[in-house]
Amino acid sequence: MSTKESIVPGYYYHLYNHSNGNLDLFRNEENYRYFIEKYVKHVHPLVDTYAYCLLPNHFHFLVKIKTTKGSDPLKGSDPLEASNQITAKQITNSIKNWLISYTNAYHKVYGTKGNLFHQRTRRKRIMDEQYLLNLIGYIHLNPLFHQFSQNVTEWQHSSFANFLNSDLTFIHCKQVLKLFQGKMNFLNYHNEKMITNILKNLESDFLD
Repeated sequence: MSTKESIVPGYYYHLYNHSNGNLDLFRNEENYRYFIEKYVKHVHPLVDTYAYCLLPNHFHFLVKIKTTKGSDPLKGSDPLEASNQITAKQITNSIKNWLISYTNAYHKVYGTKGNLFHQRTRRKRIMDEQYLLNLIGYIHLNPLFHQFSQNVTEWQHSSFANFLNSDLTFIHCKQVLKLFQGKMNFLNYHNEKMITNILKNLESDFLD
């Protein structure tokens, strides 16, 4: 997968990266929490987030690039910024700043050095709605694929739980459930019968 695929506002993208070498990206609950905190600070203002999953040695995010700044539904729109067009460079810089800020904190806590992540975060533009639905399932089912969990509801470091409750979140749950035409269809994409099909259709796209 090319890391240089063009970024175009208004389109969906699958963003994913892996640890460099054998290091775990997340060693405890605080690491997971802090990584999301930095994502919300650096990347979230420029994208709508539809799904994510964090695993010990890699992560997946499904986002839709915003067209203008100041359109965060959690904070409200800023009329002074609403006309500012989002650029590809702003997106790549926000991702870079996100991972650098986490890496610096990680090195400070654990006394490590060097690149924590692969140097470039991979990205894939999503052009097909069926692929988009399968990808959301793939992201949430990742802990099962990699045998970190036996059940999608048990893994705490993904957006799946946000679709089962009404807590305020940066995930665009209503838009996702609308894509699936309701919560029941959404849940059906995360049952055991779907795991093999989704894995077969998507896993080859994300091999290193």
